[in-house]
Amino acid sequence: MNIEICAGNIEDIIITEKLNISRIELNQGLSIGGLTPSHALVKQALKISTKDIVVMIRPREGDFTYTENEYMVMKEDAKYLLKLPIKGIVFGFLNYDNSIDVKRTKKFITLAKKYNKEAIFHRAIDVSNDYINNLILLKNLGITRILTSGHEKNAELGIENIKKAIKENLPIIVGCGINANNIHKFKNLGITDIHGSFSKKILNDYTIDFGNYTILDKNIEKNIDFNSF
Repeated sequence: MNIEICAGNIEDIIITEKLNISRIELNQGLSIGGLTPSHALVKQALKISTKDIVVMIRPREGDFTYTENEYMVMKEDAKYLLKLPIKGIVFGFLNYDNSIDVKRTKKFITLAKKYNKEAIFHRAIDVSNDYINNLILLKNLGITRILTSGHEKNAELGIENIKKAIKENLPIIVGCGINANNIHKFKNLGITDIHGSFSKKILNDYTIDFGNYTILDKNIEKNIDFNSF
């Protein structure tokens, strides 16, 4: 089984180096589902890490229906990042009715393949209007993997839909809410890929709310034996 760590900062990248994992998904703003990381962060991560790195392309928080201007920003980010030695890009496009935006999805798949990189569809699938059929659609379009929590708020709640996706032989990577206490529930399902941040929240005592951030737990190996996967 492949373990993918969701990293949100350079400290996460440093910690992952000692872990027996297959891949890193690099984001910023994990508390809002992940945003496109800065180009400098991606470059520094590539210098430090020996792991495969895929990079999130998401210009803002909120829904996955983008204006043409937002789409152009995403496209320019993708074109820049695909020229770097990353493994692939992670993205998701929906229409206003929460169906898959096939046109933009196909364009991003084509763009990724132009650079011989992976095209990964993120958890936009979990708010889409027809879960299993949309998974099948994405597979047929040529998506490499689809990050999903089984059309629920977290993977534990979505485990029955995850089982259905596995039965259909769909290229899913299961994530959201996976931790040391429940990872065993997914280990024997026949899943090929698991995704998690395995992080802890860093709080501050500011009197003005600038938000909090998470960091990969340095002691994660005490709770999860990554060598057993």
